[in-house]
Amino acid sequence: MLLTEPSNPAKRVFKLSLVLTFVSAFIVLFIGYSLSGMHHDIKELNAFLSATDNLQSNFEQSLQLYTEGTEEAIAHTHSLRPASEIEYIQFISDIENTAEALGVTLDLKSIEIDEKESATKGSTLDYQLEFFGSKTNLIDFLNELENLSYYVKIYELNFTELSSETAGENIQIKIRLYVK
Repeated sequence: MLLTEPSNPAKRVFKLSLVLTFVSAFIVLFIGYSLSGMHHDIKELNAFLSATDNLQSNFEQSLQLYTEGTEEAIAHTHSLRPASEIEYIQFISDIENTAEALGVTLDLKSIEIDEKESATKGSTLDYQLEFFGSKTNLIDFLNELENLSYYVKIYELNFTELSSETAGENIQIKIRLYVK
């Protein structure tokens, strides 16, 4: 039978040290490689940030240019909205005077426009305008309506070409007046 030599504690310690050294070297190389990739990414991000330092001030200047007149525009839009019953009546009077100046007989009715998105409606008054006229009368009336100092949206416009002998209105316009 072969006799095995008893193990030498020094050999065992040496082998264990050698294994731990290889494991440590592997871990250091792996972490070092990972850190070099991170270091490279950090350099790229720093280069990007230094290139965009100038963009922040340009963005702020552009934003200021685009929003410079916003408060005045909002104030002007609010000034186009009647706030009282007297101003509502003045709007109706202005519409009727416009029609009279154009030589058309206007039938003006207060209506409710069905809207799917009632949340966006806000404070409004809806009207239906009907009169007999030609395309020229319609275009003239729309131009005058646009020139009035009110915030008005045209929701529906119907025009039927008719002869002058036909009775009734051939132009129907549904409008929404925005109020305060």
